[in-house]
Amino acid sequence: MLLNVEGLTKKYVRGGVEFAAVDDVSFSLNEGEFVSVVGHSGCGKSTLFSVIAGLVEPTSGKEVFDGVEFFSLSDNEKAQCRNTKLGYILQGQNLLQNFTVIENICMPLSLGKTGIDNAKIEDVLETFGLTNVAKEYPVNLSGGEQRRVSIARTLVHSPKLIIADEPTSNLDPTNSQIIIDAFRKACREGATVLMSSHNIALADTADRQFKMANGKLSV
Repeated sequence: MLLNVEGLTKKYVRGGVEFAAVDDVSFSLNEGEFVSVVGHSGCGKSTLFSVIAGLVEPTSGKEVFDGVEFFSLSDNEKAQCRNTKLGYILQGQNLLQNFTVIENICMPLSLGKTGIDNAKIEDVLETFGLTNVAKEYPVNLSGGEQRRVSIARTLVHSPKLIIADEPTSNLDPTNSQIIIDAFRKACREGATVLMSSHNIALADTADRQFKMANGKLSV
């Protein structure tokens, strides 16, 4: 078991009324699994993913990731974990505009102090169809290419867990399939993928699927 969360809850107060964006969520993921989460906008998927990635503090609950109680780690330790073991893909591109494609992709390797693995970089460029634009700047890329660069940057350090929040939103079928194929390849190499999606057809290709509504997760 790579990830186990128990009773995960995140509450907010809006207009003087308390509500749970994530409500008593429990589940586990095994190594090499590809798991999708579907649900309408506002159901709590992004909040759940942010809590699991350590970007948002939970109100209550427990998370064990790779044998460690994740919420007991310091902010710096959580950040180091995201640079090495846990890849979090936000919605949108989030690219550094003054850096080339290959410089953007190499950024996690520099931050993680793992060194530059040229073979891994070439493999990631090929996997995402970016070899021919490696020296281009984001402004010269299409929206689909920018999204692929953003995801390639997350996968280049071979994280054990990939958390992807709507990675194929607003993309055409070709770009969406490239991303799904890359996730499948990562799973074959031992990674675990947790992906949210509004695209039911893509979500259905996962090994398992959860549904989320009103902060609650169900099979």
